[in-house]
Amino acid sequence: MLRWLSSRWTAPTPADVDIVPCCSLDLTSRAVIITFSFVFHAQLDVDILRQALFQAVEHKIPRAGARLVYRNGQYEWHIPKQFSAERPPARFTHAQLDAPLSAFNFPPSGGDMTQPCVADGNHEHLFKDSNVPKSLSDLLLPGTPALHVHVCTLPDATLIGVTSTHALMDAHGMRALLVAWTAAVNGSLDAVPAMPRTFDPLADIAVATTPTSRPVGEPMRFFPHSNLFTKIRFFVSYIWMAFHVGEERRKLVRFPKTWLAEQKRLCMDELSIRGTKEYVGTVDVLLAWLYKTVYTHRKDATLVRIKTVVNVRRLLPTFFAQPYLNNAATWTEASLPASVIASQPVLETALAIRRSIDSYVSPSSVSTLQQEMAWSAQFAGVGLKLMLPYLPGEEMLIASSWRSAGLQEVDFLGAAGGKSAKAVFAFPSLSEKGWLSMEGVGTLCCETDDAMWLSFTLREDAWTRIPRDGGLAFA
Repeated sequence: MLRWLSSRWTAPTPADVDIVPCCSLDLTSRAVIITFSFVFHAQLDVDILRQALFQAVEHKIPRAGARLVYRNGQYEWHIPKQFSAERPPARFTHAQLDAPLSAFNFPPSGGDMTQPCVADGNHEHLFKDSNVPKSLSDLLLPGTPALHVHVCTLPDATLIGVTSTHALMDAHGMRALLVAWTAAVNGSLDAVPAMPRTFDPLADIAVATTPTSRPVGEPMRFFPHSNLFTKIRFFVSYIWMAFHVGEERRKLVRFPKTWLAEQKRLCMDELSIRGTKEYVGTVDVLLAWLYKTVYTHRKDATLVRIKTVVNVRRLLPTFFAQPYLNNAATWTEASLPASVIASQPVLETALAIRRSIDSYVSPSSVSTLQQEMAWSAQFAGVGLKLMLPYLPGEEMLIASSWRSAGLQEVDFLGAAGGKSAKAVFAFPSLSEKGWLSMEGVGTLCCETDDAMWLSFTLREDAWTRIPRDGGLAFA
């Protein structure tokens, strides 16, 4: 209601902030309130963490200190020209507990350690203050920093939770913030390149790109063409599902590295027998195996769009020469019937995923991506025009990975008395997702010495349908 009323009149432009419209890629996920959660096997100095975070934001990543504002019909980042105690770069809170890390089961243990296993234990509350924003409306309250950081100190560990709307940053944006933050902690902030306050790479791409014709109804790939009637059908079914289908549950799935190595070896051996130069990656095999397990009971021909999130920064480096906090990701797609995912060998689904990625990131495809980004720039502040990720009667799986962002590589040694302090465990949690369904969404979020970890969401009844003797254990 407040946003509707604010759009009825023209709000003045404040003079004490730099204003940047949210880019179109940010706004799709604006209602998602995400916490990036990190576990450290060291007691980190809280005062050093706080001071270094504020220095990093103020001097290197000022966009992280922005306030999200809905003004004159569009979403904007309002970046204070001067940060102060009254207008801090972030909200920073701290709690101290007497219990050791082992009391909270990080990383989660239990169950069969030799095969994939849904882990037990959920302590997301340890990474958030009780007053952390829980919805987009909370973040839109006047003066509210978009960035909220909570530190929980244990006798033998430190837990850090970084919470905001997903519109503020993706995993690679989180990496940019962590690089600046750890540099400030370690006394090397001057060596870190800064993100300009009003940096807008999509706008730069639009200026530098000569428009070319796109296929009718397809301004961006992997958003299927749909007419008004199809869109109405989609949202009616989407809303019906939201109110009549079981609650969604996000769980952590542990994949032992020895098991993964054997599964990949079997796939590569088969490719060698075929005499092909094609290959599949470890993550391709992991996802293909999980999808086959989840769909094992399916006999129907429902089309499933298997989407893999791709980092645009890497593909268009000329336009991302500086660190970029906000969202810069699209997706590629492989489409298969549900019954095929259930019945065909893991290798075939892994190949479908790998081929879709390789095709998308090929040099011949980059010019198309640049055209798509140039087209999407026109929707800054308001979001992409209504495009469907899949059609009514279809389903969707989405996979992203934090591995390439290297979130476990940054080191807070300056806050640990000079001893190395890298995150030993990391995972996402959601306080709110708005009207978006997270079913079928997975994030490869963490690596430990012996396993890779996937955060994956299904409806409660979908989790219970997975055969207990089908290779996926439950702790």
